[in-house]
Amino acid sequence: MKYRYKQLFKAEQFDGSDKMRKKYFINRHREVNSYIDNITDRNEINVAGPWQYALKTPKGEKQLSVGDWILVDNKGLFSSVTDEFFKENYELVE
Repeated sequence: MKYRYKQLFKAEQFDGSDKMRKKYFINRHREVNSYIDNITDRNEINVAGPWQYALKTPKGEKQLSVGDWILVDNKGLFSSVTDEFFKENYELVE
């Protein structure tokens, strides 16, 4: 689908799937929580947090969340915006 802002963009809402990660070259990693103070079981020391995503853009990696929109300009370059920003500023043209 195409959307209008100042120029036409292709846009797709990110769902966290492997298919979209591969399509847009999105990196994924987990933050490791290191709250050791009150832990009684040593197996709980390195508890992984939720997945975090990074989209490669011309200006470097940009943090991306499930529900954000991936924009592809007419040169094929990627960027992203939050769902809230997208809904306030873009309109469907097709």
